[in-house]
Amino acid sequence: MRRPLLVIIALGLLTSTMVAEEAPFPKAMPESQGLNAKDLDAVADVVNGFVKEDRIVGAELLVIKNGRTVLHRPFGLKDKAGKIEMPANTIFCIRSMTKPIVGVAIQMLIDEGKIGIDDPVSKYIPAFDNDKSKTITVRQALMHRGGLKLSSLIGIGLKGVKNVRELVDIVGKNGPESTPGTRFNYSDDGADTITALIESVSKVPAEQFVQERILDPLGMKDTICVLSKDDRRVERVASAYAGGAGSWRPFWSQGQMPIFPYYLGSQGMYSTQVDYAKFLKMIADGGTWNGKQLLSKDAVARILTPHADRAEMMQGFIDGKATYGQMMMLYHDPAGKLRAFGHGGSDGTQAYAFPDKDLLVLYFTQSRGNMSFIDLENAMHGLIIEPEKRALANKPVDAKAVAPFLGLYWFESDQCPVSVEVRQGKLIAEFPSQSELELRPTSEPNKWGARLASNIFVEFQKEGDNQATGFTLHLPTGKQQLPRMKKEEGLPSVDDLMKLRAKSVGVDKLDRLGTIHIKRTIEQSTSKNKGTIEIWMDGQRCRIERTLTGQSEIRIIDGDKVWMKRDMQAAQALADIEAEQARLEHPAFAIVDWRPLFQSIEVFRRLEADKRSLILLRCMPKLAPPRTLLVDAETGMLVGDRHIEMVPGVGRIGRRVNYLEYTAVDGVQFPSRIAHIYRSPLLGRFDLTNESIETKAKAPANAFEFSIKK
Repeated sequence: MRRPLLVIIALGLLTSTMVAEEAPFPKAMPESQGLNAKDLDAVADVVNGFVKEDRIVGAELLVIKNGRTVLHRPFGLKDKAGKIEMPANTIFCIRSMTKPIVGVAIQMLIDEGKIGIDDPVSKYIPAFDNDKSKTITVRQALMHRGGLKLSSLIGIGLKGVKNVRELVDIVGKNGPESTPGTRFNYSDDGADTITALIESVSKVPAEQFVQERILDPLGMKDTICVLSKDDRRVERVASAYAGGAGSWRPFWSQGQMPIFPYYLGSQGMYSTQVDYAKFLKMIADGGTWNGKQLLSKDAVARILTPHADRAEMMQGFIDGKATYGQMMMLYHDPAGKLRAFGHGGSDGTQAYAFPDKDLLVLYFTQSRGNMSFIDLENAMHGLIIEPEKRALANKPVDAKAVAPFLGLYWFESDQCPVSVEVRQGKLIAEFPSQSELELRPTSEPNKWGARLASNIFVEFQKEGDNQATGFTLHLPTGKQQLPRMKKEEGLPSVDDLMKLRAKSVGVDKLDRLGTIHIKRTIEQSTSKNKGTIEIWMDGQRCRIERTLTGQSEIRIIDGDKVWMKRDMQAAQALADIEAEQARLEHPAFAIVDWRPLFQSIEVFRRLEADKRSLILLRCMPKLAPPRTLLVDAETGMLVGDRHIEMVPGVGRIGRRVNYLEYTAVDGVQFPSRIAHIYRSPLLGRFDLTNESIETKAKAPANAFEFSIKK
């Protein structure tokens, strides 16, 4: 039986609509779209290498060319405990990739004339109507130029407010950290302010506006504004991990309450790669999707216009710079032309659109704080973006060629040694209390550039094949000379220092004090929030309970074993680097003999600081980064500790620990005032002050035990 022509046409249109809905980016062979399959496989091999090196737990990679999927591949594990492999179309927490979505939402309201881009925020949110915040505009909030701090939640905690409006009222009341409009200052508070503006102007919850105006029209059915425990899609969400190679541990997994109890436009959404690709494709196509104009071309132009000062952000492309537009990261070639746009999320997600090439690349992991995307950007640039620059793509350094550069150099302004070493095929300069610089070669053989900071260079001084005598550190603020360190003569031996410490610090008396109970206050300088620390020590066993901003953490150290428990989460055994770092954070570290804790200790230098003579020790743990200890030359008491620390969810950052005061208790010198200063503004400074020390105390039952849930 022949069907009427109109019925056939109608069925054809219905079928094509269903296909478009089910497969918005149909598969195609790479060669049919002008790409080389071997090059795409090489990019995938790079991601697979991240898994093998344990730089990430798992990942998913999606490459779309001319609207066709030319590569879509999962890697590693979705969940380590269950040994569940990562499936395609996994749902990831996209964190800051939420920002472009709320950015588009507010642009829609600007298009409709319901809010002006240069309107003051105070026009819509009364909490901003004060001398500190009233000049902050919508445009400044969109471009991270409102002077607002990174995140007020650091001091408040997710449980400290009931919704985004309560949070933003606090933001407005507290005011900016710097003068609005003067400089770029990446800010979650700014993105959450935009979210509150959406609610104020549209008169509906921001998540409802986003759902109805963006997610539904784009068919983003696997994108979630607020994840609930009962959501049918929750089983598809990847477990989330923090840590690093050898020490990944989950901070969210199946069965636990979702991280975000309400919608946060700064970081709260979940999505799949295919869904987010739809969002990027809409912007790349001038605001259209399936022939419908969802966003004006003027709005797209606003989103993709960089700052006047082009504040640089981290990126791994072979050349060019990464800057910021309106809630969107922008990548420029050396001539300043837009190469790509997109955004990343701190849980390990990245997405890029290359509009001139009609190319989308999405790389999602669930490994918080990892920096593998930098290497991926470099690899995909030399393989699929500009293959003619393949030779400039990252390669392992020639160990023989860089051998003259390796060793320790003295950084006078920081009163600390800097180590230059090869690690995982990369040349690394480690500034203990600052950061690590990955160095890459330039056209000059002895001059190396910092990979993540295009305006920082290290220039080694050497002649022929001889060992470098020093290097010049080129900074935007000027130059600094770092000579190669040589061990000084006439320094005390490690054994002599330990004998001195035993006498002045009372190391040998510590075991006589029985169980020790210490109560401390803790204050974070950036937020002015205060908390408490309670410590129980009994020989090698130690229990540390810390409460700050409504969040609690318990750590138990028992010899080589370390456990940690946060809030309502089950206790977890720490391993490798994270466990060793925790052991070196034992409250008795300043008191005990250090020789059993390190593989080697070397006495390197004598220096003068704060009108006293100090001895510098270079201590090498088994797995954790080296530590530079500063001890008083007369007493052997610990004055300072400089090192790089692996902070889960943040990465490897510099840290200074200053031991400011000691108190004698039963013949033992206990640190009574300590400052922990992190290079990361996310953490800032923590001041610890003893309130009481009790010896021969009675610890609570099971104080040094955890019930570890499998």
